[in-house]
Amino acid sequence: MKLKYKKMILIISMSAMGIGMVTLSLSKPRDKKEGKEPAVAALADAGTDEEDIAADETKIVELVGKPGDGELRMDVYPAINELVKKYMSAKVACDYETLRTLVNDSSVIDEDDLRAKSEYVEDYRNIVCYTLNGLTEDSFIVYVYEDLKILNVNTLAPGMTRLYIKLDESGNPYIYLGAIDDETQKFIQETSTHQAVIDIINTVNTKLDEAVTKDEDLKNFVEDRSNSSATQDKKVDDSKSKDSESTDKESTKKETTKKESTKKDSESSDKKDSSKKEASDNN
Repeated sequence: MKLKYKKMILIISMSAMGIGMVTLSLSKPRDKKEGKEPAVAALADAGTDEEDIAADETKIVELVGKPGDGELRMDVYPAINELVKKYMSAKVACDYETLRTLVNDSSVIDEDDLRAKSEYVEDYRNIVCYTLNGLTEDSFIVYVYEDLKILNVNTLAPGMTRLYIKLDESGNPYIYLGAIDDETQKFIQETSTHQAVIDIINTVNTKLDEAVTKDEDLKNFVEDRSNSSATQDKKVDDSKSKDSESTDKESTKKETTKKESTKKDSESSDKKDSSKKEASDNN
């Protein structure tokens, strides 16, 4: 039973862990403005020049630590926290206009899916952002903890969403929806194996188990969503199976047709040879 609930932590949150990564589309990284110093270098020089200090104070997101350092930090970037909260609120409200201002490519947003989920998710509360620095100084992997308020369910359901966030040329954070290079993809996937991330996921799983145990309405909701997900997965598998069977049948049909054609050609050739032989014998 617990395993089912642990799986549901990824289903009842509107963006299951890893889904954001799967739906990424290819986008060339933006070039930095000419003359703009990397954030890490600026941090190293802080305190040595009054102009550099003034510039640091105006940064929207100032890097803490180093790119790819593997350190999980809680609520360390206020601008990223604000972005995530706006994103969650816009999803609940199906506010597509706002969503388009928070992501780099709104065309990958499934509006039908978003609308369907907003019918049972009333709100995201108690949002906490656990952030890992990406491979570059302008990228971040964010594990978002949220308590979901579900329609007709009093107990909040703990959930977790993983987001990939980047900075634009002005330093404003945005949610990146698009394909990424293999190195970055591998790095993002490996973050889920970090012990600090595993500990958080286990904590959320435990909280969800406790919530489900004490609230029958939440339990029924989780089981219903789990069954719906299983049914959908089966439909996808069945569809793939049918496609495979259709391909095999078509291949077999083509092979049979080819063999029959070859046989007919052979028979026709034999008849011609026989006719030639008979003509030769008559002569």
